[in-house]
Amino acid sequence: MWVFAEVVDRSGAVLARAEGELTKDGDMAEISRRALDRFHQSFPGQSVLSASGAEFILRFGRAPKA
Repeated sequence: MWVFAEVVDRSGAVLARAEGELTKDGDMAEISRRALDRFHQSFPGQSVLSASGAEFILRFGRAPKA
């Protein structure tokens, strides 16, 4: 199954996205890590979490295979 992980802000804008195929244990964690890495590359110094709670959402879903 081909899936995506996205980092989304409170307005719903997608700030970073990664896609990949789930074939074994650990694949979803790897796809999530790639999305978070892309977020940190695009927004250096920005944290996904803050003291007041979640600033961003990590969203998952099924994607059409590329």
